[in-house]
Amino acid sequence: MIDTPHVALVRSWVSDNLAPDSASTGTAMATGFKTRKKAVGVLEDGRVVRNLFEVAREHGRATGIVTTSGVVDATPATFSVHVEWRDDYHEIFEKMLASGTDLLIGGDWTHFSKAKKNPAYLKLLAQAEELGQQNGYQVIRDPSSMDAAELPLLALFPPRPTGGNSHGPPLTATALRAVELLRQDPDGFLLLVECEITDEFGHLNDIEEVMNGIRELNDAVAAVLEVTQGNGETLVVVTADHDTGTLAVVEGDYEEGRATVRWATGDHSTQWLPLFAFGPGAERFTGVLDNTHVGQLIAQALGLEPFPQLADFTRN
Repeated sequence: MIDTPHVALVRSWVSDNLAPDSASTGTAMATGFKTRKKAVGVLEDGRVVRNLFEVAREHGRATGIVTTSGVVDATPATFSVHVEWRDDYHEIFEKMLASGTDLLIGGDWTHFSKAKKNPAYLKLLAQAEELGQQNGYQVIRDPSSMDAAELPLLALFPPRPTGGNSHGPPLTATALRAVELLRQDPDGFLLLVECEITDEFGHLNDIEEVMNGIRELNDAVAAVLEVTQGNGETLVVVTADHDTGTLAVVEGDYEEGRATVRWATGDHSTQWLPLFAFGPGAERFTGVLDNTHVGQLIAQALGLEPFPQLADFTRN
């Protein structure tokens, strides 16, 4: 994923803190506006800000979300809904199903500790097939059903046998299927693909699992580039919403693949983030960028202007 001349560094601070979270940084990238920690698609004063997916759908484009985390986690939420608090999973789930997003692939958080504190969300999960069908979705829970599934699609996959907060098949499989389905739209598509593994194990300062997450993401990026870069029509942007752990390599040997690392924290940090861009419009992504610039540059490349936009409605 680093094999491109179009490289940038992204600042990740948010409106109320230099050290962010996924809700605030996801909102910055998805909407072009900074907001406070925990907020999803709304500003500190409660105003609603429109996200890239909403604007893309107005231009006739298909939209989709793929994550190894729960489908209602903060990053997927910022590209699809507007809520005051990222932990309001029941509200996020209901609004996702009503959002018009063509493809939603992520985890079924029935057994996730934070989700267990939200009985309203667990009740909705138990009714997911019925609720999904009411909103026009084909609903699947078995990864083996993915190849035969069609849009609109809601896939709620169980945790992987390896444990942790990873769900469903390897990211390569879900990302490629998402591209295959969404590219059927003649007007094009906008797709978010998230690998949550690095964040989860960055919190635990587990270098081995962080590297496994990087490998899974890199494999998915390579596969997506292979099927999209031949036509010269698909922009691919690879970045993070924030750093976790402030990892530093203090000693090692590159040829031997050996390194000694140190962690500064088990939380998020202010580290600037690498960004790599491929395809038409990739040349826009160079230098030092603010996190709000990411969505703005994507909108420019896809002709989705004006962007950013305040919504003409209030949150309800």
